[in-house]
Amino acid sequence: MRRNKEIHPDSLMIMGIEWTIKYVDKLKDDDGEILCGDTDIDKYLIRISTGYHDTDSEMSRTILHETLHAILRMTGQNEMLSEKQEEAIVRALEQGLSQLYRI
Repeated sequence: MRRNKEIHPDSLMIMGIEWTIKYVDKLKDDDGEILCGDTDIDKYLIRISTGYHDTDSEMSRTILHETLHAILRMTGQNEMLSEKQEEAIVRALEQGLSQLYRI
């Protein structure tokens, strides 16, 4: 899916820091697992895979999802969580907030 520039930003202010959003065709982790997005706190970078989204809404939810990861990491709250726990919390918040804001 192509990025809709009117809906999907090039950057976001997260906790007072500008984060770049980079849109890539297909994103995979080091093990070759497909990713819809990822967050790099060292570079203040969120990458979103355009190749694995079918709708603007799905891409917007992934941006929200990765933003939530960024917030947890910037506040250090992820330090007390396992990766599975962090992902579970982020997914729950993403689902609730996306319904609240009708994403």
